[in-house]
Amino acid sequence: MGNRCDLMGYEGAGHGFFNYGKNENLYFIDTMNKLDDFLVSLKYLYPR
Repeated sequence: MGNRCDLMGYEGAGHGFFNYGKNENLYFIDTMNKLDDFLVSLKYLYPR
């Protein structure tokens, strides 16, 4: 169908590792930045 899926791996990370408030928000911030980049690449958001 032409859909796109990007998989980002985090070796050794457990389920929910990216949730806000965990690991000093290190993975939360990283996943949100990657999500923004993905949505910009699809032209759903404008670049920062």
